[in-house]
Amino acid sequence: MISHQIVSPPPDIELGFPRQPLKYVTVAPAAGIGPDTGVMLFLCPWGLAIEDPYVGEKLLPHLANTHDCVAVAANYFGIGVKRRSGKLAEFDGWRPELARRFGAQLLGLPFEAVFAELVRLGVSELPPDLPLLLLNFPEYPSFGLQPALDNIAVLADVLRQHTVRHDRIYAVGSSYGGYIACLMLKLMPNTFHAVVENSGFTHALPEEMATTEGSGRHWFEGKGGIRLCCMPASPWTTRDPRSKYFVSPSVLAIRDCVDASQYTASKTYLASYHAEKDDLIPLEAKRRFWAAIGSKLKLRSVPVDDTMIDGRLFKSNAHGMDASLQLLSDDGLRGLPPCSADAETDFSRNTRVDVAVPGCVYRASYRPDLSVAFSLHATVGHH
Repeated sequence: MISHQIVSPPPDIELGFPRQPLKYVTVAPAAGIGPDTGVMLFLCPWGLAIEDPYVGEKLLPHLANTHDCVAVAANYFGIGVKRRSGKLAEFDGWRPELARRFGAQLLGLPFEAVFAELVRLGVSELPPDLPLLLLNFPEYPSFGLQPALDNIAVLADVLRQHTVRHDRIYAVGSSYGGYIACLMLKLMPNTFHAVVENSGFTHALPEEMATTEGSGRHWFEGKGGIRLCCMPASPWTTRDPRSKYFVSPSVLAIRDCVDASQYTASKTYLASYHAEKDDLIPLEAKRRFWAAIGSKLKLRSVPVDDTMIDGRLFKSNAHGMDASLQLLSDDGLRGLPPCSADAETDFSRNTRVDVAVPGCVYRASYRPDLSVAFSLHATVGHH
């Protein structure tokens, strides 16, 4: 496995936060890169990243060797939010309320010492109405869009650095990773030979964007073994329409996968799986996605029922189905032509993709030199 980084990743075109270098890894086939080798992106779901042994030691080698591809995975924007890899901080008023409940001596202690004192007092868990703030600045929950831009940039970088077939470009993702793949299809309609997605979201969840003001809290074992509750820091707001960080109709619209007008005709094959009993993203929502995109590309939609739970590929009929990502990629690509009808990509086509939403246009501009620029443009009458 080889580590890479993009020093200047795609800008945050929505909120303008600074970017850190974008890290990704590649695994080549054990036999080396040959005349038929392609590229396969693995889009990590929530909670998984390139540092996980499963990604680098099992999944990527499987994808590389089984499908003769340079297998790729990236730590896209915001990936640390669900991994709880940020720094814990206090909300305003947290310390006085903590002291009121557990003792005034907590007021004067350094942050780290607070937890040792709580352990001494016999506290094993802080109540959920005393959450801490999880800081990941300058990253925040973009909910799909910035991760999609990052993975497009990673693909471009891989294509620049490796002599691979441009008619054998693939993407595989599950849950949030599947959702990112579906967003990429909006912005990159004629590059992928095939995409395999499982249990992907069909739209943004505002409560997972404006996490600081939302009800979504995340338990984990914290300081000194005390069970803590944290809320990921986020600039987004659903409460203040005057804020530049407002989760506006345009912000939600670009993240909506059921608007057929946002997709253009594509050469891509899409294999899309979804559990009938998914209680996070109901099957009916995924059916709306299938209806929206089905006329734009070659679609194999697979609603998974109880009879398909085999303990290998699918292990449950809940969200994600605890699917084997290795077997999922194999099944999704089964029976497809070995390559696209041509080796043209959005780069070589000099494609400009405009996705119009209320008040603005999201634009991706591709160039034959394997560069891409992303931008956001207000439409007439909007600012």
